Amino acid sequence: MKKWKICFFNNKIEFILLLLIGFIYILPRILSNSDYNDDIFRSTTGDANWWYYNGRPLNVWLMRALNQNVIMADCTPIPLILGATFFVFCCIIIIRYFLNGYNPATKVILCAAFIINPFFISNIFYKYDSLPMYMALILSIISVFINRNRSNIFLEILRSLLIIAMLCFYQAALSLVFSLIAIDVCVNAINAKLNIRSEIYRLATIFLSYIIYSKIIAPHYIPASFSEMSQHIPLNREGISILKNNIKISIDIILDFYHTKFMHLLSYFYFFVYLLGFLFIFCKNYKTNRKNMFLLLGAYFSGICIILFCTLGLTVFLKNPDIKPRMLLGSFSFILSAPLFLICISRTQIAQFLAILLCIGQIIPALSLSYSFGNYITQASTHDEEVLRELEFHLTHYITNSQTKITLLNDNTPTLSMKVKENVHPLIRKFMAIQGFGKNYTWYTQGFFWSKEFNYEIDQTYHFNGTFKPDIKTCHVNSVFENNHVIVEFQPHC
Repeated sequence: MKKWKICFFNNKIEFILLLLIGFIYILPRILSNSDYNDDIFRSTTGDANWWYYNGRPLNVWLMRALNQNVIMADCTPIPLILGATFFVFCCIIIIRYFLNGYNPATKVILCAAFIINPFFISNIFYKYDSLPMYMALILSIISVFINRNRSNIFLEILRSLLIIAMLCFYQAALSLVFSLIAIDVCVNAINAKLNIRSEIYRLATIFLSYIIYSKIIAPHYIPASFSEMSQHIPLNREGISILKNNIKISIDIILDFYHTKFMHLLSYFYFFVYLLGFLFIFCKNYKTNRKNMFLLLGAYFSGICIILFCTLGLTVFLKNPDIKPRMLLGSFSFILSAPLFLICISRTQIAQFLAILLCIGQIIPALSLSYSFGNYITQASTHDEEVLRELEFHLTHYITNSQTKITLLNDNTPTLSMKVKENVHPLIRKFMAIQGFGKNYTWYTQGFFWSKEFNYEIDQTYHFNGTFKPDIKTCHVNSVFENNHVIVEFQPHC
């Protein structure tokens, strides 16, 4: 505990600067009060029990403790601010283990790149999930670095409890655990301080913890209808085909961020640094420690492979995954890896300057994406409210009752301004993949209706077979009334 206090007070300036940077990162979510994805139903019901069905009981208990009630209230942005603050504090652990002795600018910029993750933007936009997801990241970091230079049964039990708790918050964070261990292995290989026994203990503890969670805890909460989503791919030809498809989906998401020529160049430089690490280990140990050289090279190569694979997310190993950007938590380690390896290879000012440039090359586009998405989701909510007001106007012209239902023929299209943001930042389309207003987003549209006290049920089982000739036309909505159903067709613009 004394070491932690000394570490914190020695880096209190870095902590304050990182806290400010973290606040700038989450500010768009603070300014936007729109419901995002699952928020739409949690805001109208206050029900936290759905997390039980996802195998995340600690989410329920945490939100109940925060609200002092079994029903959740929308206390945005307090949960997000708490989560971001605790997470920034955990970056002091990264400074202690990886960046001790470097100048303050190097510490702050490298940790800032770790904090400002472009794929985690969708996570922070959840009103209710953001704090539990941050808690999963925090527990992941602590579980990896808790007394990493010592191993005994009591420490491994504590590590196991932390990992199980992390899985009970957000299972996708397991990829961060593996990728952080991989970074640690690579750094130790570069510095020729690899402790194979310690790494084996850590990996064994992780696998044992996952088995305990998946075989004992998760089945207790996850119903049969949800358990299919958590099934692993079979070890056969079909499984290989599923794995290839899952990897392709994850790669497509990652390339949506690294889609410009500049970002292509940045990613190439990352792989150049990885190669530089191989050459450094080889040249450093070829004459003096050739016997141990192959062990170090093998550990470094394995670490790089794990980092890259965990960037795709461990959900690629599931049979029916719903792969989304919020699950790519291994990307935290990928973003940090090359700059960190570069300064481990050389502590010169030039190497630190290049590492800082690498991080800034990721930070600025990520911040731009955060603010663009904040503006986008606010515009989307405003646009949907305008459509709903038009739909209410249509209903005043029809004779409706409590049995009247709404049938949607298509989806509400984005505004021109929203399309510009999608084209500049393709990742925004992936953030909004399950949220919208229309035929293909029935669950969200129904929740949006209820949140605005528009108490009509959507019925997509009704088949409208005739030629659509609208009785009423407004700016964004055309409608016709048939068999106590209001048939709605959305228009792209006025």
